[in-house]
Amino acid sequence: MYLTATLMFATLISTMLPLPLRMAAVGFAVWGVFAGVRTVRLATRWKVSTFQRFALLLGVGLTMFLGISVALTVTRWDIEMDYQECHRQALTVQAENSCETEYRDALTELYGRFSAP
Repeated sequence: MYLTATLMFATLISTMLPLPLRMAAVGFAVWGVFAGVRTVRLATRWKVSTFQRFALLLGVGLTMFLGISVALTVTRWDIEMDYQECHRQALTVQAENSCETEYRDALTELYGRFSAP
């Protein structure tokens, strides 16, 4: 149980890291989901309360969601790296706003190709 909670917490914390390190969240998420499913099976066998099993399943689901969302950043790796570098070098609010605008425009250009005309 403690391993599962620790892995879920590690997934959450590692999503806040800069991009190359953020990919560790995928590994923590996969490991956390497997540990969580194992814990749910043990909790069912030990007749743990329904609320605790529900809370555990909710945690496993959120961990899976975080892992998938971080894994999907690979599709926009260059955009994310440029955004991080721009924010790292921005010294003024105007420069940060410029970074936000460039990021939004790059995402619109990337995902605009996938939308219906």
